[in-house]
Amino acid sequence: MAVKRMNVDEIVMKIALRVEDLSTEQGRIPFLSGDLRKSITSELIGPGAARVGSPLPYARAVHDGRKALTIYPNVQKNPPYGYRKHKNPKRARLKFKIGGRTVFARKVHQKARKGKPFLREAIAELKQEGFGWLKRDLARKYGQEVLKGFDRLVTIELR
Repeated sequence: MAVKRMNVDEIVMKIALRVEDLSTEQGRIPFLSGDLRKSITSELIGPGAARVGSPLPYARAVHDGRKALTIYPNVQKNPPYGYRKHKNPKRARLKFKIGGRTVFARKVHQKARKGKPFLREAIAELKQEGFGWLKRDLARKYGQEVLKGFDRLVTIELR
């Protein structure tokens, strides 16, 4: 019986999907509307390499945290009261709703936020639990000789 040729990309995607599953577990990833949890995806980015992450602009701030910041209106994109040639920044306001009320503000201060490194935690958990789940699958599909030195060959990085 001939041993089937091992597809490295298939193995990489299995590991990436496992990291995705671990990172989106309830209690690990912050949940407000569920958009961040739903946006976590895995994709193959090259031979033997995969990416797990989110395209949402605030995903990195949630994961790594961020410093305090002050938000000002962008007068170039949203001039006050329609288009004005003078684009007076003193007249510009931020507009948002709080509890059904429309609020206007010249600036908004946001406190620093501590990060919740859900991907880093998932990778640490995967390294701790090992690759027994993957080894059983590989042995069933490709045979025992594939597993020699498997632990030394697999590395997982967080960039």
